Amino acid sequence: MLRFIPVLRRRGAEVPALVKYLCVGVIGLAVDMGVFALLKHLGLGNAAARAASLALATCVTWRLNRRFTFRAEGRGDAFELSRYSLVVLVAQGISYATFLLICAAAPRLEPMIALLTGNVIAAGLAFCGQRFFTFASAFAARNG
Repeated sequence: MLRFIPVLRRRGAEVPALVKYLCVGVIGLAVDMGVFALLKHLGLGNAAARAASLALATCVTWRLNRRFTFRAEGRGDAFELSRYSLVVLVAQGISYATFLLICAAAPRLEPMIALLTGNVIAAGLAFCGQRFFTFASAFAARNG
């Protein structure tokens, strides 16, 4: 299995950034939904559980996007994480607000549907922000 890793890395360079971003997003969504479900099971309310699940999912997706999607180079983690967090604050703010609005408007609706809807709405905005702000110079250097 380990002998295939270099091949996968080479092939990974051929995969468009949007596809990589969406794959990382699916992982982030799984973390988000899993943590949210766990915290709800432990008795937290929707708003608190969602805030905590968003925070953890954000950390996971930053590391994965940095490693596989955009591969920023020459920047410190703190600087890049601050730029990433700024974009995420806007995108996840939209996601979180959508979640809260749906939960308030349709209290009998399964909260996971509201969570998923908010994530889908924010995904495009987040990709553009990460591509053109957080990782812009490294992305442009690799893709001409």
